[in-house]
Amino acid sequence: MNRRNMLNCGICTLVTLAIVSGYAALHQRPSTITRENCRLIQSGMTVAEVEAILGGPARDEVAGRLTMMMYRPLLVVSGDGRSHAEWVGTYFAIIVVFKDGRVFATSQACVTTVRPYLVDMALYWLGM
Repeated sequence: MNRRNMLNCGICTLVTLAIVSGYAALHQRPSTITRENCRLIQSGMTVAEVEAILGGPARDEVAGRLTMMMYRPLLVVSGDGRSHAEWVGTYFAIIVVFKDGRVFATSQACVTTVRPYLVDMALYWLGM
């Protein structure tokens, strides 16, 4: 393969990568884990009602990214009938405490995604 063909191949690859990453960035569904939806959660609601507001069961939408937030398990059950579930979105986290299957309390926190240096990212990917 001569130089011109290699250059054309490289350019085509870069253009394809740019189109695919642009499409992925523009077509992400907006998160339902927001401050506004947290305000809709009322004491006494069932787990199903909370999941309907927050777009599904407890989840972590930023898993795999480095964030400035201490994580707890997504669902914890204690001996007195209480449990809590955590919904973590791109910018916001909602913790809901349930007692006997109904909302007992809610808590919220901001999530900040860390943009590490290239070397830090490489070390993170390598598991170091």
